[in-house]
Amino acid sequence: ERLLFYSGWPIRSSDQEIIYLNLANCYTLYGKEFTRKIHNAMINIGLRKNKVTLERDVGNLKLLLNRLTLAFKNLEELMYYMNSQNAFETMYRILNICILEIQQKRLSHQSFLKRWSAVVCLYNDLIDIASTGDLPSQKVGCWDY
Repeated sequence: ERLLFYSGWPIRSSDQEIIYLNLANCYTLYGKEFTRKIHNAMINIGLRKNKVTLERDVGNLKLLLNRLTLAFKNLEELMYYMNSQNAFETMYRILNICILEIQQKRLSHQSFLKRWSAVVCLYNDLIDIASTGDLPSQKVGCWDY
């Protein structure tokens, strides 16, 4: 278990390449079981994606988890703010924070919004695969920019 924590959780792509996903913050804040469900969902996603696409998805998951772990310090908070009544507003607020950051850094809004769309679609894939009641179960609409 320590090996996973320090070296990363392995995911195999459809072309048999292994990519390591850092879920340390998720594990620390949300626990072993929640992290296992995220990891298993990413394993399933990885089986149908090539290495390049999977690396992009891992980067997108990292962006999402970084924001969620900054905002929600325990699993109960996460589950409340990502439930069916709050998920859209929560994701919208996270998007707005990210937009403010890219404005400060003078980065491309269009590039970021395309990435955000991919983040939301990945989140929806995770929900489809891992929805067991232990993960937030509300999908959020994907935008196309």
